[in-house]
Amino acid sequence: MSDSTGPDGKGHAAASRDSDLRPSAVLLSTIGEIGEQITTICDKLGRAEAGVKTYAGALDKVGKDLSDPRITARRLKDKVGQMLSATARVAEQNSALQGELRSSNAEIGRLRQRIERLHSETITDPITKIFNRKWFDHSLDFAIETADERSRPLCLLMIDIDRFKRFNDQHGRRLGDRVLRLVAKALSDCTTGQDIVARHGGDQFVAILPNTEIEDAEKLARDVIAEVAKKKIADRRSKQVIDNITVSVGGAAREAGQRPDEFLDRAEKAGGSSPS
Repeated sequence: MSDSTGPDGKGHAAASRDSDLRPSAVLLSTIGEIGEQITTICDKLGRAEAGVKTYAGALDKVGKDLSDPRITARRLKDKVGQMLSATARVAEQNSALQGELRSSNAEIGRLRQRIERLHSETITDPITKIFNRKWFDHSLDFAIETADERSRPLCLLMIDIDRFKRFNDQHGRRLGDRVLRLVAKALSDCTTGQDIVARHGGDQFVAILPNTEIEDAEKLARDVIAEVAKKKIADRRSKQVIDNITVSVGGAAREAGQRPDEFLDRAEKAGGSSPS
């Protein structure tokens, strides 16, 4: 088995004030808030447009009055004063509008960040911070579709932590969670940006390897086993090594026409052996 620390950078979950609500409910609420902000912006722009039309009408009228050769000096002064007042009002309205739009844009930015955080929380395993089973299922379907469309190779690795239940029973869930995070980190460190690493459930992890030939998948399997084997679980107080962590890795190269469940089943049955 192997151990490794921490999550990979492929998924991030953040604690938030929304954590006590269902993500779907918070997401719908946030989308509604964004809709309200957009409606507010449209209303403000509509009022600004009406103000500009009023200003344009006032300028047009003043222009016509100024073109009258019979205009007196006093009347000319009044018209210029009206034009300056109208200009000042428009400038004030525009300044207020800019401030309101900046405020609305900032609020939309905040709401967008909340949506991104909620999305991350729905696809991330809370313990290891890598992708969860839900995102793995979606990603596997997409990877198979892409591989078929482009006639590219596709491999899948299934990683099981050896004797994990016994470790959990002996040392408790807190250390068990550390083991899960260590293995997730080791697996993430061995894979590349195009690969999808996820916790499949319990002590089982999976890695989708797009554009990967079987020989490269076999090498990656050996790398994962070696990387995990480097790690030790130690008591943080006594620094005494509690146990060595090891993993069994199996895998498969996808065959033409193979369904996702068949592909996954082949990889799972190959556990403990080289990918085939």
